[in-house]
Amino acid sequence: MPETVAPHLPSPQQRAACTWLTDEELNFYAHEFGRTGFGGALNWYRALALPGAATQHDLRIGVPTQFLAGQQDWGIWQSPGALRTMAEAVCAQFVGTVLVPEAGHWVQQEQPLPVIEQISRFIIEVESIEA
Repeated sequence: MPETVAPHLPSPQQRAACTWLTDEELNFYAHEFGRTGFGGALNWYRALALPGAATQHDLRIGVPTQFLAGQQDWGIWQSPGALRTMAEAVCAQFVGTVLVPEAGHWVQQEQPLPVIEQISRFIIEVESIEA
């Protein structure tokens, strides 16, 4: 994996000029994780240890669901077929995938306005489906 993504990493100059996560924001996250622990952030990875558990026990996500990620997030392709499985087997009402341009793994910090706009559109769409 590291060899695959290495050519796509930002240069040292780009990393030094990072504007999407300030030192103040990073310190806030570090403080909160120190205060509350890191368990919540690890739950996604814990769920990976249960392959097929949702489909084996018919524990599908029943509410309308949409996958939102940064277009440059290599993590989307980390497990081939996982996104398709989520759409077809894990989510009973999967309404699509949205990949936000010019964003990577931390899409909500890198492109907050497009993320907010998409979540708002999704909520409106869900409300119209349920009406």
